[in-house]
Amino acid sequence: MNKKDLAKVLAKKCNLSMGKSTEVINTFVGIIIAGLYCGETISINGLGNFSAIYKKASIIRLPNSTEMVVVPARFIPKFRCSKVLKSKFRADFG
Repeated sequence: MNKKDLAKVLAKKCNLSMGKSTEVINTFVGIIIAGLYCGETISINGLGNFSAIYKKASIIRLPNSTEMVVVPARFIPKFRCSKVLKSKFRADFG
């Protein structure tokens, strides 16, 4: 399922237009990105936690050559699903 499919389902379930449901999804994603950029952890009950973790700078060797490259320090977005989601998924599909 991609964003367009998600917008179609949201539009149908909430009786919205495609444009409005796409706007809602884009706003939701934008809020999560802005929160992560500010260093916040976003918790959604029943879904999981979005957070940003700090990765230190490192030196790696390129796999196709012997060249060593410095990878700068950066923040990486991370998602950890909730126990409710894990247990529901395992119960239905595991």
